[in-house]
Amino acid sequence: MSHSPVVDINTTPLIDVLLVLLIVFMIAAPASTARVDAKLPLASTTPAAPSPALNVYIQASASTKPQITINESHGSRSEHLARIRQAQRVDAELLLRVKTAPDADYAHLVQALALLQRAGVKRILVSP
Repeated sequence: MSHSPVVDINTTPLIDVLLVLLIVFMIAAPASTARVDAKLPLASTTPAAPSPALNVYIQASASTKPQITINESHGSRSEHLARIRQAQRVDAELLLRVKTAPDADYAHLVQALALLQRAGVKRILVSP
């Protein structure tokens, strides 16, 4: 009887490496999750009255000057700021809905959001 050499690959080191990697990823995965702080509404059986909102619409393309309207009325930035501050005096939890035209330049949206931030608005809903 002749004994021939075994030519199979040794899979033990491969399995050892895979198990070590599995353990490393199992330990690292929970640490890599990001935490997001969000104020979620509490469940209620009574329907809540809708909060009044101002609708802000930004109409501008990259080549034109932005036109910002609040509840379909045009005005300057200072007039818009005064109107927003007046609405905040009436309702401290004021919600602003910001919508942009499909061809609006992103920079104009950022400028409008900065304007709202300077006005002290805490609740902004941005929709496409």
